[in-house]
Amino acid sequence: MLTQGLVALTRDGQAILKAVCGCNGNSAEALAHHIRERNLTSVEEIYQAALTVEFGCPVCLVVFTENGAMSAGREIPQRYWKNFDKPDFNPRWDIGKYESRAQLEQAYR
Repeated sequence: MLTQGLVALTRDGQAILKAVCGCNGNSAEALAHHIRERNLTSVEEIYQAALTVEFGCPVCLVVFTENGAMSAGREIPQRYWKNFDKPDFNPRWDIGKYESRAQLEQAYR
C-alpha cells in the first residue's frame, strides 16, 4: 500500500534519527513498538527492524541521522537534512506530509 510513513526518535523534542518510507507507512506504530521493545538506537538496527515489520521496502526506505544514512544504495536527496530537527517533517515531500507517523522520545545515555 502506498502510504508515506515517518518514525522519529527524538531527544528534548528534536529529531535524532528518522525512518521514512513511501509504502506501508501504516506500519509506523509497529516499527516504533519494535524499536522501544528492543531498545534500538543505530541506523543499521532500525533499518533492519523497519524491513522486519514491513515499514517500507528496500526501494523506498531511508533511515538517517544528522551524520549518516542507510538506504538500498540509492542517492538520498539533500532535502532529507534540511528540516531534520523537526520530528514531524517527512523529507520525502517538500511540504513534509505523511499519512502515518510515530515518535519516540529517547533518554540521554
